[in-house]
Amino acid sequence: MRIGLRHYGTETVDWLKARLGAGDCTRTFLAHELCEREDWWNAKGEPCLASARAALPKLSAALGLPLPVARSMGGVTSDSKTPSPGYPDMHPSCGLGDLGGIEVGPVAEEDRALARSMMASPAGRPGPLLGPFGAPRG
Repeated sequence: MRIGLRHYGTETVDWLKARLGAGDCTRTFLAHELCEREDWWNAKGEPCLASARAALPKLSAALGLPLPVARSMGGVTSDSKTPSPGYPDMHPSCGLGDLGGIEVGPVAEEDRALARSMMASPAGRPGPLLGPFGAPRG
């Protein structure tokens, strides 16, 4: 099978048909296996997963079989960036100098999702509070 400039052997095509038909694999597993079968390695000698991940949708479309549903990778998502209705009031009615002392401490395990969400979209600012690599936005 030829897609773009790449030619895929019948063994690879038959393997992919069987795996997609069974529906028991993740996209990551398929990408790793495709790298092994097609001998795709990057400069570090690791599987070239970017090439495999780009090829999988094209191969599955050509075969007429759907890819497995993509799984969440965890971390900050658009759902965790959405402000929660339970946020405390972020607009004090007095000046900042009148607020008194501020304490900074570690966030409790059960409050981490809320803290990440608050840092991702603080009140009065359009974007994240912190920029790349934790540097303050200017």
